[in-house]
Amino acid sequence: MRTYLFLAICLAFSAYAKDDGILIIGDTGKDNEGQAQVADAMMNYCESELCNLGMLAGDVVYPTGVSSADDPILKTMFDKYYNQLKVPFLISLGNHDYGTITNDWKRGSYQLKHAVFNRYFVLPHYYYLHMTDNAVIAVIDTNRLFWFKDTSRMRNLIDMAYSLAKQQDKWFMVMGHHPYLSNGKHGNAGRYEGIPGIGWMIKDIIEDHVCGKAHFFIAGHEHLLQAFDGNVAGCNTQLIVSGAAAKVTKIERDTPSLFEAAKLGYFYMKVDKEKVEVKALDIDNKTLYQKTHFKAEF
Repeated sequence: MRTYLFLAICLAFSAYAKDDGILIIGDTGKDNEGQAQVADAMMNYCESELCNLGMLAGDVVYPTGVSSADDPILKTMFDKYYNQLKVPFLISLGNHDYGTITNDWKRGSYQLKHAVFNRYFVLPHYYYLHMTDNAVIAVIDTNRLFWFKDTSRMRNLIDMAYSLAKQQDKWFMVMGHHPYLSNGKHGNAGRYEGIPGIGWMIKDIIEDHVCGKAHFFIAGHEHLLQAFDGNVAGCNTQLIVSGAAAKVTKIERDTPSLFEAAKLGYFYMKVDKEKVEVKALDIDNKTLYQKTHFKAEF
């Protein structure tokens, strides 16, 4: 248990400004024009706006992750695009980071080793905590929930993060690859791909440990930009899906949303002690969606 606490709970304290400017992307690892356009847009945005943290919600390397600890592909899929921002990105592994049909768990461990050599690629463990002046962020690995692994430890991690956030009066955010709600082809947890029961363990852990506790749950997997008020599904948590950093797919479902767009782009959060301003931006940095959340509202 002591080893687990040391490895799984990485408390990284921000040394930057008191406010947090957070870039949120997902499903990045295509090495294509779309990935370059979104990376350039973020670079341009950060020339005039505060950017001191990034969150990358999985699928860092398509189609099947990295093949070894010294596989140079991460330099192509991540370093090439995001090191220039000089912002540490919290990484949550996605399904493609482990393979395709069957999961090769070693592939995830290879990305952990990349984090040792790149300070902008933050992945100290498969699930971990990160703290800033204003927020406690729990990063989880929803693939392990999908394949029935590590559920108790991940639940404990989320609960511990919630307790820390509550004690310190900070915003509480959780990031994992698979969404709770989505109007893309994958759909909602517990009924992914329209099949009852698929992703039920992800649905279970979010409803039991995230809903009504976390202010925000951030995911990727779906190649869209989406925002939901979780209350439409009885979940008092704001839900963000940011998986359009390299390609887009179609909007196919009709769960009531605050915003959805089949466009390349990213989310940005400006966070202070009392409020979070959420924006969705396209590759021209046009604001597609904007909403300010006050802590007193939750």
